[in-house]
Parts: sequence; structure tokens; C-alpha cells
Amino acid sequence: MRLEPYAEADLELTEALDGDPEVMRDLGGAVPADRLLAVHQMRLDPPFGDRYFTAYPAGSDRPFGLVGLWHTDWEGGTVPEAGVLVRRQYLGTGLGVRALRALFSLLAAEGMTEPVHAFIAVDNAASNTLARRMGFTLLGECDVSYEGRPLRSNHWTIRLGSSGS
Repeated sequence: MRLEPYAEADLELTEALDGDPEVMRDLGGAVPADRLLAVHQMRLDPPFGDRYFTAYPAGSDRPFGLVGLWHTDWEGGTVPEAGVLVRRQYLGTGLGVRALRALFSLLAAEGMTEPVHAFIAVDNAASNTLARRMGFTLLGECDVSYEGRPLRSNHWTIRLGSSGS
């Protein structure tokens, strides 16, 4: 497993992930084709403090997904939120968990102590199970917006260095 900073060459990855209805099913569906370039550009030049990484399986030069940390508006402020997307053929393989762990290790090594949040669709059983297994704490249900679409979510949080991260 290795993480590389998201790069210009990763447009194909964004198209494969964000444009795939199955991968994006629990985030309100595929991003429209005419918006994919904007998503790519945002990952190349993210707002201050946001970071995106391309994730590669050990020994491979073909990325399986991406992982990131960005800042989400929440209760009058912003919170760091982490997430991972993996190509359809890698769903359920555990690579997403390993990518998040690699990200959390990197952030902890850099001294991040602020809790990391995750907002996962309530009916996304696989991702909610992943959060629980990684040691996230469920704070409850909430409503969030993703790409302007409403999403009923479970709100999770974790402190880096806790048991699962």
C-alpha cells in the first residue's frame, strides 16, 4: 500500500470513481460528466488544509482509489473529515481500510491531534461497519449535503492513534 499526492494524471481515476454510479451509490449517485473536471481540479488545488492522495496496492502502478482529508462545515465551524473511494472491482477487499489507516498514520506522524470526522450514509452498511471496526465512535444521525444533494448520515469521529487507527 502506498499513497501519492493526487496529481494531474489522476483525472482518469476521478472519472472512474466519481463517475461510477455503483461507487457513488451512497453519495447520491455519479457526479455528472460535465462536473468531473471541476472535481479533479479541486483535488489538484484544494482549499487550504485539504489533502487528497492516490492509493496504490503493494507492487502496482495502477491506483485502486483515493483517500482524503478535507474540511467540512459543521455546527458553525469546520471539522476535518476523512473519506475513501475505491474502484468498483476493489469494493469489499479491505484496500479502503488500509488506505485510511495509511492516511491516519501520515496525519498522526505530522502531529495531528484534532478528531477526524466521517459522515456515512445511514444505509451504507459496509462503510458504517468499516468505521466501527477502525475504532470510530458513532455520535448519531444527521443531515449533510454532498455535491448539493441531501444525505442522511451517521456522524462518526475518531482520534488518531486510537485502537483502530
